[in-house]
Amino acid sequence: MPSWLIIMEALTVCVGSRNNYPGLRNFAKKVWALIVRDKIIQQASLLKENGHIREHRMLVQYYDEVQTGDKTNREAHAAKVYFNALFGDEFSRKDDSAINAALNYGYSLILSSFNKDIVSRGYLTQLGLHHHGSFNPFNLSSDLMEPYRH
Repeated sequence: MPSWLIIMEALTVCVGSRNNYPGLRNFAKKVWALIVRDKIIQQASLLKENGHIREHRMLVQYYDEVQTGDKTNREAHAAKVYFNALFGDEFSRKDDSAINAALNYGYSLILSSFNKDIVSRGYLTQLGLHHHGSFNPFNLSSDLMEPYRH
């Protein structure tokens, strides 16, 4: 069973009730910090494997600095360092480029896989830990796929 499914089992009540119970909201923020840490350490490993040692060290520091709920936004800082190391300092995820098109396509495949697994187990994809926009019907999938978005 993938580790994210174990998290799902623990969050069955938490996600649907997070706005009603401060303790559950806190729990969701702690789980989100674990997800962010996992994503950052995956990115750091890939940078090290590709010889980006300085950037690897920066991401390890960001990993150590992640707080509950990622209130200091280490995920975004790590992403900037990560993508700039891989694709150059001028790269931005907002650009209309072939690289971003390929990344978006890959992310859509990962999101689809998570959606399928979550729904097949009877969970709702709309209720997320961190992502909670009413226009995103896949908030939970978006949360759980984060470590795979490196």
